[in-house]
Amino acid sequence: MVVILVLLALNIMGIFLEYQYDNFYVNQVFSFLDFDTEDSVPTVFSFLLLFVIAIILFVIHQFYSIKKYSKHWLILSLVFFFLSFDEIISIHENFIPLLKRFKFTGLFYFSWIIPYAIFVIILFIYYFPFLLGLPKKNAIRFILSGIIYIAGAIGIEGFEGMYFEKHGYDLNFSLLYTIEEFLEMIGLSLFLFSIIEFKFDNFTIQLVKK
Repeated sequence: MVVILVLLALNIMGIFLEYQYDNFYVNQVFSFLDFDTEDSVPTVFSFLLLFVIAIILFVIHQFYSIKKYSKHWLILSLVFFFLSFDEIISIHENFIPLLKRFKFTGLFYFSWIIPYAIFVIILFIYYFPFLLGLPKKNAIRFILSGIIYIAGAIGIEGFEGMYFEKHGYDLNFSLLYTIEEFLEMIGLSLFLFSIIEFKFDNFTIQLVKK
């Protein structure tokens, strides 16, 4: 949380300096702290969050005692591995040219959110029994972290597209993508905490049983 808040403060500072002074050197420095830039510190931080989550999910898959849901942990691990590389190389943006002929507008102007939203719905339906099988505390945190992350990644992204279609890239758009990335980081951090806690709780239970 400390790292996220520091990155948020630096990003906001960079945005306002960029629009206030429009200095080449200032812009170059703060481009490394911009939430919307692929080769920036915040993007690398988000990539690491996603990648570490993927690894821990895979470890849970390997050692989780209830084999019925073992594949659920594996699939979730693969999803987060994909998302981690998507964060760095923006795989999702390749959907925009493919869907361009449909001429989506408004909330779906950034049309990549459509296939991703459909995938999220399918994933939730598939994982609903899995969530019911978790301890209540873990299930609530998993769902809450998912809601926060998706609210940023898909929800705010929709409003970004609607705004960008009418106004283009300006200060307000910069603030919108800041909110988006901030929610994503918060959601990922909560989920990371939740699965670490789950892993140790489950491991402790197994030791007690032995």
